[in-house]
Amino acid sequence: MGELVQCYYTFANAEAGEVSTIALLSNSEHTAEAIFEAAGREKQCAYGNSFAALGANMRLGGHLDELQKILPRGEFGREVKAHLGFERQWSARLMQLHEMWPHVLKAIDWAKSTNRLKRSELGVDRALALLAEWRREISNSDETADKNCSTGSNVTNKTISKKKLIEQIEQLKKLVMKLLHKLLEAQRYITLLESEIERLTGAAPQDARREDQIMLPLLSEAPTPDQLLLPFSEHMQ
Repeated sequence: MGELVQCYYTFANAEAGEVSTIALLSNSEHTAEAIFEAAGREKQCAYGNSFAALGANMRLGGHLDELQKILPRGEFGREVKAHLGFERQWSARLMQLHEMWPHVLKAIDWAKSTNRLKRSELGVDRALALLAEWRREISNSDETADKNCSTGSNVTNKTISKKKLIEQIEQLKKLVMKLLHKLLEAQRYITLLESEIERLTGAAPQDARREDQIMLPLLSEAPTPDQLLLPFSEHMQ
């Protein structure tokens, strides 16, 4: 025969992992009758809105869960009604309380810290309602955190993109400078060849300009890399 259960359960001994139910029995024979007997003792402590009563209801839910596993299919509701007087809907709430007990404890702590809970409200339905409120609060907090992370990521990406674009512009400036030098060298070589051809053929005019006279206007008229890349730089403003 199982031992009598004491109706004493406080916040102090309610740890998040404390969901044991069948361990309340002193024997190891977990038959349906033994579980119903233990559930009957818990039922005696499950009245009211105290935390002790809530703990008893949680353990009742554990017993019901065990009964659902071992009773023949289709007999659970009838047997529970006959032995404990519980309707299916109430049994389902008690089993949910047992299954979610660690989270229920966290929800209760959250409600106490935010002054959302009164001792007179600590029944099964109120506990499950607090659980739903706590989950919504956690979900909203996670969404806010995700949005903040996303905003910070966008700002970081924009900063990185701007820095990378500036580096590319600097590289383009160096490339343009090299191209200008190559272009001027090619123009100088072409001018020398043309002058040599004219000299050899005797077609050079008396007022033909010297090489340095030809190159000076070219150098003075050539745009700088900054001038060439001005359209790209304007996008960085």
